[in-house]
Amino acid sequence: MSGVLTNGDKPSSQFVLHLTSYPVVSDFIETFKSKSYGHKSINLADQGYKSIVAPVLPYAQGPYGYGSIFDLVFMPIRLAGKGSDYVFKNYSSKYKKCGGDGYIAGGKAVVTTSLFVTSDGLAWLSTFLNQRKEEVKEVVKNKTENRT
Repeated sequence: MSGVLTNGDKPSSQFVLHLTSYPVVSDFIETFKSKSYGHKSINLADQGYKSIVAPVLPYAQGPYGYGSIFDLVFMPIRLAGKGSDYVFKNYSSKYKKCGGDGYIAGGKAVVTTSLFVTSDGLAWLSTFLNQRKEEVKEVVKNKTENRT
């Protein structure tokens, strides 16, 4: 079998070329491409690549002076660390306020911490949505003024 992949592209690695040379793999790829769900999933993956990955890819290949995309990889880990620190500090303060020792104090601290964290999250969401609401109002106002 030739080493042609989806959309007529040639594999860029010898491993992919070798893998597609197996009849089982080759037949699976051809069958997958011929089915409607397979064709749709390939198209969706291609569109996702073109709209999400392709615009960002040049930044990952260039010098780091332009900005490193690799810093974005660790962002969820940093945010999760900050979030867990916030929750644990909140829990420890609530635990001390509820009496300190025992299962009842721990249960009260868990419930009050969850309510407090939920309240803070909803307050942040409300602030965020109100800011976006004001921005949308300005955009609508500008567009309606430009039409008249």
